[in-house]
Amino acid sequence: MSDTIYYSKKEVLEVLKTINLLVVSLNSIAMASVDHSETDLAEEILKFIQDKDMLSQLADVREILSSPLSKEMFDDETGLLEHVMDKLDYWSHKK
Repeated sequence: MSDTIYYSKKEVLEVLKTINLLVVSLNSIAMASVDHSETDLAEEILKFIQDKDMLSQLADVREILSSPLSKEMFDDETGLLEHVMDKLDYWSHKK
């Protein structure tokens, strides 16, 4: 398992564009909700995510970043990504 991964400049720029779009926009939405009490934070975030197709863009980022890691396996035949992602605390609806 190599500790070094290489990406093309084009891939890095695509990832950075998506991350920047998300971070700057979420910050702007948050600031608007502070400055304008009539701004519904949840509604604006959902609208942004839908209008900019952020889930698709983030899935593309995930594909770019995970591609070099997808073939790395542990001794028990568990993939590196599967092993790491399995431990994440994913959101779930709490009743």
